[in-house]
Amino acid sequence: MNSNKLFNQRTQYLTAFDIKAKQKVICFITQERDTNKQITNDVSIINTSWLEIIELFNTKNFINKDIVKSFLNFSTRNYKMKQLKEILIQDVNIEEIDRFENFNVYGRNQTFGTPLYFAPYFTRNTGKIEGISNLSKILGILTLRPLDIDNFKSDLEGFANNKEQVITWINGVKNGKDIPTETYTYYFLDNPLKFNRPLRKDGGIQKGRGKDWIAAQIPPNRCVSFIDFVKHIPELM
Repeated sequence: MNSNKLFNQRTQYLTAFDIKAKQKVICFITQERDTNKQITNDVSIINTSWLEIIELFNTKNFINKDIVKSFLNFSTRNYKMKQLKEILIQDVNIEEIDRFENFNVYGRNQTFGTPLYFAPYFTRNTGKIEGISNLSKILGILTLRPLDIDNFKSDLEGFANNKEQVITWINGVKNGKDIPTETYTYYFLDNPLKFNRPLRKDGGIQKGRGKDWIAAQIPPNRCVSFIDFVKHIPELM
């Protein structure tokens, strides 16, 4: 079922390259918008998604072709690619709270997808006021080894509003006593919008709680729509 996930695809074709090749490039075209730009074994990785290709040729003559219409119908029905991941909500630990509050960066284990906004949930054991008190626009996403962050300065400059923001982000990725050597996904954020009162998870134990929202332990990659997010704000005003 998962044999075609990008985690495996990145390495299984490396042996196909001629060792004498001066330039080695692997191009992935996937259903997800992948953010991994890390170079592996001197092989340049180019990632693009089906929708990015469609958007690249988003002209009337192209979109109206029967084969393109069929593909769009296939992708939106079978892979739900048009269901935009709007607001990512995740529990965050003390380390990530510090990275978020001081550097406008959120780091996590390697993942795929490109949501538009990030809303960290502070749990009780962090010593912070429980709930969602911030909403930040995601300006860019990169999947890389923290040790290599300086090599991605040009990418960060493309995301940032100013040079100071790039420096802050780089320091945020490097933040901590020991910089890990594993690959992680980092979200580079704009200054957050702050709420006067936090948004909380659905409480209780009733069946169906958390539908279109969050409850108990938030699962990985939990995204909600702006509509569902805003529904919880009037209760707190």
